[in-house]
Amino acid sequence: MTASETESIASYAAAIESDGFAIVRDALDADLVSELGNTVESVKDGLGVRSRNGIYAIRNLLNLAPGVKRALDAPVIKSLVESSLGTGAFLVGASFFDRSREASWKVPWHQDATITVRQRAETTGFGPWSVKAGIHHVQAPPHVLYALLSLRLHLDGCEEEQGALRVIPGSHNFGRLPTDSIPQFTRGAFQTCCVPKGGILAMKPLLLHASSAAATAERRRVIHLDFAARSLPAPLEWYESHVL
Repeated sequence: MTASETESIASYAAAIESDGFAIVRDALDADLVSELGNTVESVKDGLGVRSRNGIYAIRNLLNLAPGVKRALDAPVIKSLVESSLGTGAFLVGASFFDRSREASWKVPWHQDATITVRQRAETTGFGPWSVKAGIHHVQAPPHVLYALLSLRLHLDGCEEEQGALRVIPGSHNFGRLPTDSIPQFTRGAFQTCCVPKGGILAMKPLLLHASSAAATAERRRVIHLDFAARSLPAPLEWYESHVL
């Protein structure tokens, strides 16, 4: 990695720490974007797949399209994750969304507070629990969530009219908020995260974010990857664990 690339990664890490997010443009080369798109398109059906005139969401992506782990070979992925979480980080989950006017939905302001684990085990600070696509999901305490990083890999460009993510800068520092208290934190300025094809939106799960329904027919395919660098308190274990 060149000195300028190292400096850029450091600036992204600083933005993630202070604002809770960073947009990395031209992060993935065209061949990798095409390969990841083909890998996701190869999924036909399965537990956790949602479709309407074609697949528009896949919950357990690593099970149904293990080739998605090919993204971990991209140097920018490892650099972004390790600059934020430190060495020894690993992939703990992946999902896919394909939004257009034909398959779209409005997402209200929220935090990503849920993780996936191998088995349910009542543990202080974790809960409530649910089972989705046959996998145990649980809301984690703030110290676990703050030590995670999410990377949203854009296989298509995404502008505001395509339902680009809106975020409240710095809101990842508010802790895990009760759902009914979130509106009082979303009355100020927000930023719309327009990301080009091949770009990455890096964000902390506790960052308040929302999106509008897509107003155009263009696709907006996103692979969402979650990374951690710490084990969960025993006896809990991450459902997925793939080293970088």
